[in-house]
Amino acid sequence: MSGALMLMPRALYQVLGGFDEGYRLHAEDLDLCRRVRQTGHGVYVANDVRVLHLRGVSSRHRPVWVEWHKHRGLWRYLGKFELGQAAVHRRLLGWLVVWGHFLLAARWPGVGLAPAEGPASGAAQRGRCRLIRSRSPVAAARAASAKSSPWLA
Repeated sequence: MSGALMLMPRALYQVLGGFDEGYRLHAEDLDLCRRVRQTGHGVYVANDVRVLHLRGVSSRHRPVWVEWHKHRGLWRYLGKFELGQAAVHRRLLGWLVVWGHFLLAARWPGVGLAPAEGPASGAAQRGRCRLIRSRSPVAAARAASAKSSPWLA
C-alpha cells in the first residue's frame, strides 16, 4: 500500500482523526489504513488506476536522513500496532531488526525499504495522472479537507 494517492470519505477521515502527526516520513499511510480496518471499513487497491508518483527531492539529497525517518516511522508503527504489548524479547528483536536494517541501508543505500526502480516505474510513467507530493501528508490532508468535496484525496 502506498500513500501516494488515497481516497476516503471525509466523515471517516474525521472520525479517525486524520493522519497521526507523530510520523515525520513514511508509515503514516500504513497507520491510517490500519485504523480504517480497525473501524470495520475496508482498504482496497485499484490496480487499474495509474499514477505517477515523483519521488521527493529530499531522498536524493539527504538519503541517510530519509532512511532514518523511514525506519523511525516503521518502529513507531510496529510499536503502536504489533509490539506495544509484546514480550520484552519480541520488542528487542523487533528493535534490532528495524535499526539493524537502518544501519545497513544508511551504509549501502540500495538496501533501503523503498522498492527498486525497474520496469514498473516505466509503466507508471505512461500513466494517466501525475502526482507530486510536495507537502507532508498532514498538510495535504488539511488542505484537501478545506475543499467542499465529501472525499479526501
